[in-house]
Order: sequence, then C-alpha cells, then structure tokens
Amino acid sequence: MANNANQSREQVEQNIVKKASTDQAFRQQLISNPRAALESQLGSPLPQGVQVSVLEETPSHYYLVLPPSGVAAGSQLSDEQLGAAAGGAGNSWNDQSCIGTLGSKC
Repeated sequence: MANNANQSREQVEQNIVKKASTDQAFRQQLISNPRAALESQLGSPLPQGVQVSVLEETPSHYYLVLPPSGVAAGSQLSDEQLGAAAGGAGNSWNDQSCIGTLGSKC
C-alpha cells in the first residue's frame, strides 16, 4: 500500500477492504492471518500486544464496531502516529489506552 503516512485510518481501512474485494488470496490471508496481511500492506510490523480481528459480514449478519470508550469516532492520527504506523521511528501502537484505534490520541 503506497504511502500510508498521509492517509487517515478510514482511508487505510477502505484501501484494505477494496483490495480484499478484488484479490481473493489477500482476502483469505486477511481472514486467516490478519496481522500478517496488515503488516504486508502497511509495510511495517505491528507492535507486540496489538491484536487484529477480521469479521466477514454475511447478507444476514452485520457488525457494528465501536471505538474504545472515551475515543471520539473518526479521530485522526497525528503525524507522529501516522509515521509510526507506516514504519517511521515512533511507536504509538504501544499506548495500551489506544489499542484498536490505530494509535489515535486518547
């Protein structure tokens, strides 16, 4: 995935979903090993302790994902956090209060 540092979490997620809708091998990897699939797309490893789950909706079963309590929906990553998520020097993923938010400030 090209230049994730300039993308919001929503944009990164949209790109991953788009790729999964057109690339069956990637979709299967995303379902069976989401961590490896995301790391390959982000171009950098996720920090230890960050867990990733992928759920596939069906025509009769939908999922609603809520951010952690106290985190505003649609929060954007800071430049430092984006750099860390895209393989920069920082590592905001280790902030336990922000796990699941792609590192947004909590």
